[in-house]
Amino acid sequence: MPYQKMYDLIERLSAMGKKVFTVNDASKLTGKKTSYMSLMLSKNKYIDRIERGKYYLKGTDILEVASSVIFPSYLSLFSVFRYYDLTTQIPLKISVISTLRHKKFIINGKVIEFKLLDKNRVFGYLKKDGIFIAEIEKAIIDALYFGEPPYSYVVESFRIARDRQMIDIKKLKHYCIMMHSNALVSRLGFLLESEGIDASDLYKKRSKRYITIPGISSEKNRWLIK
Repeated sequence: MPYQKMYDLIERLSAMGKKVFTVNDASKLTGKKTSYMSLMLSKNKYIDRIERGKYYLKGTDILEVASSVIFPSYLSLFSVFRYYDLTTQIPLKISVISTLRHKKFIINGKVIEFKLLDKNRVFGYLKKDGIFIAEIEKAIIDALYFGEPPYSYVVESFRIARDRQMIDIKKLKHYCIMMHSNALVSRLGFLLESEGIDASDLYKKRSKRYITIPGISSEKNRWLIK
């Protein structure tokens, strides 16, 4: 394929907003066989390979790359706290929530890690600047569910979001209920009441067993957090 045609392919992918793409995508757009396109893509200086059959245009935001490797998937956890400027800490990895298992990989020295959730727990995200990313409420819920990042960072981000009026407490509770996890309800209920927010509407759905939150030492409480 002449270089001009490769340039046309790159321009077309950019115009389509498809900065992360597969060899099959390139094959359909050019009418060329996938084996031929694999060779041409690997030689092009404006294209980088993610893994077998998957590529991205150089200069693409790494967050967009990370959230587009699997569909459906979205950024969450500490990565989202940083994205929304709810923490000054720089995450050591980019966390992606997906319904499919995928091994972690490294792009430009940054680790991209995948967390697995059932499809009925994959919600509460949107596409922003080409990035599939959790809403703040869902990022907090995911963080409490996975126990990552440490609880103190979750509380810090929650406080900042609340002070800036960036968080909807009603939506936060709703997303918690939608996860169908009694342990999660206990964690959120404990967090909210610790911050002076009424969580009585969650109480009946709490866990009946003791739940541990690493990194905290709490006195006896009705959420059975220890």
